[in-house]
Amino acid sequence: METAYERGTATTRKRRAAAPDGAAKTRMKPGQATGGKFKITSASPSRAKKGRSGLRGEAQRIAAVLPADVIADAVGVSTRTVHAWVTGGTTPTGVRARRLAELSAVNERIGRVLNEDYIPVWLIKPNAALDEQTPVEAIAAGESREVLRLISSLESPGAA
Repeated sequence: METAYERGTATTRKRRAAAPDGAAKTRMKPGQATGGKFKITSASPSRAKKGRSGLRGEAQRIAAVLPADVIADAVGVSTRTVHAWVTGGTTPTGVRARRLAELSAVNERIGRVLNEDYIPVWLIKPNAALDEQTPVEAIAAGESREVLRLISSLESPGAA
């Protein structure tokens, strides 16, 4: 009888069906096909994970202050995805990672000016300085610099 690992996932089965020789590139169990020894490669998966673990920690820090729906709206993902980031199930990458970093910068800066309890409200409230967009909408649209400029004007009102 075939084990679940040998059957593979639905994605693996699709790859096998699409491959000309019926083979599919799948991850191997440690020691499989290497005679019980680990195969050494130049790009180790653990090294790749280390570079992204900071983003997972960033998601956890932001989630401690902001509701998951605010984070999800700013980054452009579902609340389930935010939960997966916070619990360590997945790590944000690409544009989502960039938006999470931008949200983190905005959250850090606005925390210097506003009471922590009011930050989630401020992020979802339309703002005249952002053409009646909310700061979350601006971040999601890639306009975090505009939000940071707005925060700068709040930090030093006489300079604006």
